[in-house]
Amino acid sequence: MLLARPTMVTKEEVVEKGGLRPLNNKERKEIANMIGIEENSISKLPLINIVSEEELHVPDFAEILNFIISSAPKPHLKKILEGYFKTLEPNDRVAKGIIEWETEQSPESKTLTVYYMYWI
Repeated sequence: MLLARPTMVTKEEVVEKGGLRPLNNKERKEIANMIGIEENSISKLPLINIVSEEELHVPDFAEILNFIISSAPKPHLKKILEGYFKTLEPNDRVAKGIIEWETEQSPESKTLTVYYMYWI
């Protein structure tokens, strides 16, 4: 379901898939509102890439994060995400996870791969 079985990946795999990108202004604003932090406190580092092997609208990261927050039972998830976005530092560690995504155009779920900068 949700970023199932995240695994660490090589730099080569990340480059092959287009590398990581920073959040765009829309994503930064929506994420700040979702987790209750100042927009300017969110890291501007390249930290995400969403890849689909199939042809479908790839959601932006704010849409995915909203899905994660709404479907995760952990009450402290917003605090964890706040720590991620505010204290992320450059590193070469990238993880990938799989997410099943449904669109209005297609009722069947599609698989997206989310590459993201790993944070401890």
